[in-house]
Amino acid sequence: MKKSKGFSLIEMAVVLMIVSLLLGSLLVPISTQVKNTRYNATKAKLETIREALIGYYLANNRFPCPATPTTASASNENDEAFAAGEDASTGICSKHYGFLPSRVLGLDGYRNDDGLLVDSWNYPFLYAVYSTIQETPLPSGCDTSSVNYKWVFTQKDGLLPANNKHVGCTRGNLFVCPDTPCAAPSNAKTAAYVSVIVLSAGEKRQRKTPSAKESENLGSTVVSPNISGLTYSYSDDPYFVAAKHNSNDFDDLLIWISPYILYNRLVTAGVYP
Repeated sequence: MKKSKGFSLIEMAVVLMIVSLLLGSLLVPISTQVKNTRYNATKAKLETIREALIGYYLANNRFPCPATPTTASASNENDEAFAAGEDASTGICSKHYGFLPSRVLGLDGYRNDDGLLVDSWNYPFLYAVYSTIQETPLPSGCDTSSVNYKWVFTQKDGLLPANNKHVGCTRGNLFVCPDTPCAAPSNAKTAAYVSVIVLSAGEKRQRKTPSAKESENLGSTVVSPNISGLTYSYSDDPYFVAAKHNSNDFDDLLIWISPYILYNRLVTAGVYP
């Protein structure tokens, strides 16, 4: 009777190499699928956030102020942050830039230990709201003495005729550029004078050397320590970048609300004029 021979080391090595190649070809599409799923989920969440913000404005005649990790904690009833002694009647927020006030917007989704709604990569959604007076010459009827134009979008009834006299008196004061440098309205080739921006910092937000585009969006303002002990950063100026996605230097996702979209919704809903 003939004895069967086992596999040689070379044969086993060849088999293992083939198995490794097959597993590798399966794993790459799976990782890509997970990445795409997270991207699409965050993109869909941003669209939901846009609708929630517009709905909030129609219901309350104002946008909410940005949140902080302290105001968003479970111990607080309201997660938007007003400046000391201020409230919705003046609309003066603690800051123009911060985090999405998800509780007052009634948004579902996972929140971290600081009560902040996070994207698919577990980083809080960033939120900015800013307005300013129109450039001179102003439209007829603008009352520059009775309105704080920096906060008219967060002031209750700030855009109604009794306060603002004329919708054309106010414009947004946030800017979206396709690339850096992004430090002046003239750079804002994508969108200029928008009223609200919401940002997801994407998967690569923690890369060791952020690109100039990503640094523009995350800024240099650091929030720490917090209830959770986590550290966050967010933009501290009105300039943001929305560039083409690539794995090397940019994967942020942004949405914004033009004041003209807002005006249209107000007119359609019968809130204005």
